[in-house]
Amino acid sequence: QWNGTGFEELQRIPSQGAVAWEYFTPDGGATHLLALANRRRSATEYDVDSVIFQWNGTAFEAVQFIPTHGAMSWEWFTLDDDDVGPRSFLAVANRQSNGDYSVDSVLYRWNGSAFEQFQAIRTTGAVDWEYFSI
Repeated sequence: QWNGTGFEELQRIPSQGAVAWEYFTPDGGATHLLALANRRRSATEYDVDSVIFQWNGTAFEAVQFIPTHGAMSWEWFTLDDDDVGPRSFLAVANRQSNGDYSVDSVLYRWNGSAFEQFQAIRTTGAVDWEYFSI
């Protein structure tokens, strides 16, 4: 946390081979979330939950655990839907399930209080997602 002259530790968050964080506000700013990409539980075990944390005013607390497979990154983005307005999505790039590099990477949709699986996409050794518009 910034103290006016430098950063000081606010809290420690346990992880399992963490490789990436993604900060976002799925509802336009009222809810502050961090997605933690946990890559592995051990040198050979890559099936591990990644975690969504929510700011409670003083600290980030775990609010959702998402099954991942060697998670390498998260990407948050919004899409405009003519019927319901902006919709928030979170994508995880899953690299491997133990020795198998052909796994589903998954898109999740924000339902107003949590993320629900929206679409699974078969990937091979995925390391990143990138949102773009045309």
